[in-house]
Amino acid sequence: MAAAVPGCLWIPGLSWAGAAPDPVVGQWIAGEPPQTEFHMIFFENGTSLYAAYYLSRGGQVEPGNWTKTGPGQYTVRSRTGNTTLWIYDSSADSVHNNALPLLRYSRYKG
Repeated sequence: MAAAVPGCLWIPGLSWAGAAPDPVVGQWIAGEPPQTEFHMIFFENGTSLYAAYYLSRGGQVEPGNWTKTGPGQYTVRSRTGNTTLWIYDSSADSVHNNALPLLRYSRYKG
């Protein structure tokens, strides 16, 4: 684990100094391990990575790019051509794919 630096925030795989990044930046996790595990990572540079792991059939990874389209709304375009709308809920500090509103992703805490 990296050492804490005053004025800097640390998330595994990400780092920045200065003004706080968009609240969606970071790693989000959902699912029911070990059967299923879903990860959505929003990087500060506008890239993203979606990963789904299934005990019975392996994993799937989709890199892409994200843009903020409104308050708490983010469009993700994967390199495979999929476009999804993600919603950030500041009161619960969670995100969800707009097409699957009951599947809430929690911020990864390490």
